[in-house]
Amino acid sequence: MGKYEKYVIQNPIDHGEMLYTTYPIYEANVWFMGDKDFDGSKFSQVFVRVDHDFVMEEASHTHDFDMWVWHVPLDPDNIEDLGGEVEMVFGAGTDDDPCEAYTVSKTSCFFVPAGTVHGPYTFKNITKPMLFIHAMLNGEYRKTGE
Repeated sequence: MGKYEKYVIQNPIDHGEMLYTTYPIYEANVWFMGDKDFDGSKFSQVFVRVDHDFVMEEASHTHDFDMWVWHVPLDPDNIEDLGGEVEMVFGAGTDDDPCEAYTVSKTSCFFVPAGTVHGPYTFKNITKPMLFIHAMLNGEYRKTGE
């Protein structure tokens, strides 16, 4: 084993075996977790192919780290049209922090700063595959309080 071999991560694919998480993800997906794969790094990234409607997160929640969620079409001839809609709800639903729902249908990103209440998170009216990319400044995915 070479000195830097541990920095080469190959084939971190989860085919439903739940190797990287304790909750089910909906398709074969790729996980790069900082704690496990990057020698304790506080950065993780997940790639999931989405090709049907579903609710990824049903309840509102927070994280104690910043998070970015990208939506990218997998149609190389039309990189702008998602072929569906993605809705993210921000806010706690209180007078001080009312809920605000945002729906996107083009290449996009939701930035979720640490401590921001968000969810539900829904994929709907999907007519062609897209790539969901989830990046976080933490070594593993978890919700605040877990």
